[in-house]
Amino acid sequence: MEIESIAKTGIKTILYGEKSGPTVVIRADIDALPMKEETGLDYASNVKTDYNGQETGVAHSCGHDAFTAAVLGTATVLTHLISELPGNMIFLFQPAEEGAPRWF
Repeated sequence: MEIESIAKTGIKTILYGEKSGPTVVIRADIDALPMKEETGLDYASNVKTDYNGQETGVAHSCGHDAFTAAVLGTATVLTHLISELPGNMIFLFQPAEEGAPRWF
């Protein structure tokens, strides 16, 4: 397995199957949204950050956590099946897909 950092906070992992076949990419968007979380739950985010020059809250409120969990689960299962895997899998965890990339 090969792991590479991308786009400051992202990760690209390649799982090389032991049989020949195509390369397939599975992508998960992993960032939070620039908004105050107002659920009132004990585990609600209280994190603040700078977004476009303004202080704002940070919330995981649009499914990114579920996307990440699904892709991590898929990677875990396929790692155990590597001897049967036809081709390669690229697992791409992409930050900041909603806006312009921040490569610095």
